[in-house]
Amino acid sequence: MLLFEMSSLGFKFALLRLGINIFVIIIIAYVMGLVVKKGEIAAIYEKANNL
Repeated sequence: MLLFEMSSLGFKFALLRLGINIFVIIIIAYVMGLVVKKGEIAAIYEKANNL
């Protein structure tokens, strides 16, 4: 996808978009960490281990 964006939309645009996406993903992960309680996280891990 990144290579397609570089070839069709330009190198600067593709790298800018990639940087913004990574930044936003980090912010979302931080907010999710604040919102989801520790007990819920433990339950998620427990369900994943039981698969």
